[in-house]
Amino acid sequence: MNFFKKIFKRKSKKEKKNKNEAQPAVENNTAATTATVASESTTAGNVAENNTATTTTTTTATATANIRDNLNEVIKGIQENRILEVFDKYYHDEIVMFEKGDSTNRVGKEANRKAEEAFVTNAKIHEARVLKTIVDGNNTAYEMFMDFTYGEHRIKKSQWAFQEWKDGKIIKEEFNDSNTTPATDAPAESSSSTEHNIKANLEAVIKGIQENKILEVFDKYYHDDIVMFEKGDSTNRIGKEANRKAEEAFVSNAVIKEARLLKTIVDGNNTAYEMFMDFTYGGNSIQKSQWAFQEWKDGKIIKEEFNDSNTTPSVAVTSTATPADTPAAEHDIKANLEAVIKGIQENKILEVFDQYYHDDIVMFEKGDSTNRIGKEANRKAEEAFVSNAVIKEARVLKTIIDGNNTAYEMFMDFTYGGNSIQKSQWAFQEWKDGKIIKEEFNDSNTTPAATQDTPAEHNIRANLEEVIKVSPAPSESPVEHDIKANLEAIIKGIQENRILEVFDKYYHDDIVMFEKGDSTNRVGKEANRKAEEAFTSNATIHEARVLKTIIDGNNTAYEMFMDFTYGGNKIQKSQWAFQEWSDGKIIKEEFHDSNTTPTSAPTEPSTPSTEHNIKANLEEVIKGIQENRILEVFDKYYHDDIVMFEKGDSTNRIGKEANRKAEEAFVSNAVIKEARVLKTIIDGNNTAYEMFMDFTYGGNQIQKSQWAFQEWKDGKIIKEEFNDSNTTPSSAPATTEESK
Repeated sequence: MNFFKKIFKRKSKKEKKNKNEAQPAVENNTAATTATVASESTTAGNVAENNTATTTTTTTATATANIRDNLNEVIKGIQENRILEVFDKYYHDEIVMFEKGDSTNRVGKEANRKAEEAFVTNAKIHEARVLKTIVDGNNTAYEMFMDFTYGEHRIKKSQWAFQEWKDGKIIKEEFNDSNTTPATDAPAESSSSTEHNIKANLEAVIKGIQENKILEVFDKYYHDDIVMFEKGDSTNRIGKEANRKAEEAFVSNAVIKEARLLKTIVDGNNTAYEMFMDFTYGGNSIQKSQWAFQEWKDGKIIKEEFNDSNTTPSVAVTSTATPADTPAAEHDIKANLEAVIKGIQENKILEVFDQYYHDDIVMFEKGDSTNRIGKEANRKAEEAFVSNAVIKEARVLKTIIDGNNTAYEMFMDFTYGGNSIQKSQWAFQEWKDGKIIKEEFNDSNTTPAATQDTPAEHNIRANLEEVIKVSPAPSESPVEHDIKANLEAIIKGIQENRILEVFDKYYHDDIVMFEKGDSTNRVGKEANRKAEEAFTSNATIHEARVLKTIIDGNNTAYEMFMDFTYGGNKIQKSQWAFQEWSDGKIIKEEFHDSNTTPTSAPTEPSTPSTEHNIKANLEEVIKGIQENRILEVFDKYYHDDIVMFEKGDSTNRIGKEANRKAEEAFVSNAVIKEARVLKTIIDGNNTAYEMFMDFTYGGNQIQKSQWAFQEWKDGKIIKEEFNDSNTTPSSAPATTEESK
């Protein structure tokens, strides 16, 4: 029911079911995604086991409530602008709502009613068209297209809403964007053909996935006109032939260890299932949960969509032992952290947990603290891990100690339940009274191979590399190091369908590419050329229109609208590409979706007015953020017509008044400890900076890196976009990099 999102999202310790923003999913550019493409594995301390509470495939409808009728009443209330009325009647006192996986300020009926009131006060619904509904026991879902005015701004969007019911009321609701276009007139209800048993066919598909018989069930149960969407994208996924190639690519590289069914919903020709998958792909271990939605025709799947799920499989409990009493820990944070790490390395996890973790410890796995609040709950999780795991190696890659805040990056090689697992991750600790009171785990992009040397070998290698580094390099022609000319040549190559030619010439041997933060199979020139060859062999570019270019020293960026055919399908999209150059070649490149529409974009970058000093103004904006003077610089340097986008969404962020309210809300709850500039790029009226921020919000500590892109007019920012950055805090330079 909530169609506006928040900025600077964070979870409360009391929100036991909260979920962080979705982590970047594995989006392999060399092998098309499939029903089982997944994100990275969980932490060693939170490896999931089967749990009967989460493996229940369907729940039974309550005897006292007609779920379908209640859902229809909720939908009718939305359509008739009676949102608060149906909220009061049909939502549970313990309702938790998730907006794209985030439940910040959405736990409990009181908090959610305030959010609904805020929406109702500012919104007028013109149309709420139901595209699909699915009802199966206590699990329901509907897809809806909405046309409404919010704060005098017209908004149109489609999304899925998923409900879990208890005692005839909604106790959990999740919202995810839908790929259905507003023009699509989908029937509100569909019924299955009497000739086909949809439920049995769905069960056969799921069983095929679990038994590594993906191609067999694909051939049997997928329609000739099947279209698949991965987070709204159907590139190279239209028709049975194209999709079979994608499935073959997955099958040839993947081995499924577990495909655990969490939920199924079957209602006529519309079905859905939520699944947790643990599999290896190209030798890498991957774990993730996701929803798959199917539309059936003639007993076969004709449309299938995949979206990340916020469900984290519960950790099995093997013991309820009470932690032993231990003497009070000394307040030597460094020594205590070293003791914790040593305990992990020596398989003494429970011993160090008892001694160095606070009674009020809260642990987060990728932003999720489900079943990880308090020492008792966390000890059970640790016991479950210890009883199933044997650690072969726990190699510390980095440690950071700063007062009561510490972090370490670790590569772990361990067996769990007889399976060998290798992974790297960051662990961040907050200490109180010499004990860890908060700990967060996030996957690291450091590969084990990068740290395989023994200390002695490492010293020799480092010394040799330093000798090579300081040795005079052969001179190169100015053309090779003319960044602007090289970037223009790359763009021209894209426009003229000469992608491989410019790739060979202008990309570094050590090139690493990131697609929405993911570099899976995109490390090194050989791997990336294979990805480019796969694209080139299937694509014909009709138009590659440059919307903006930014060049500043060895950092460049361009925004491009592309119209191309891929596998016989017409695709149009806009995106930003950011490059880091070394020796006149691109050594790092990142891609992020852009919200710019093709018709509204200029073909050439604009130039600044001579009356305004864009560089000086940008530096003042950054300085204001660093000094907690956000409102002051906002008033001075932001245009009256400012529009802000958070990951492409400008809901309630149009105009200076609306944006100031959002800034005031942030300022009143936040204290910035650090705002470290990692990069700045200035080119005419277009600027960008990458920043790592460490701040408290509502009493909670938050650390994140992101890119901010500005478009200036009359010396003020008229458009600003924010996208997450893949730069880890530890890798950030301590000083601001000045633009050149």
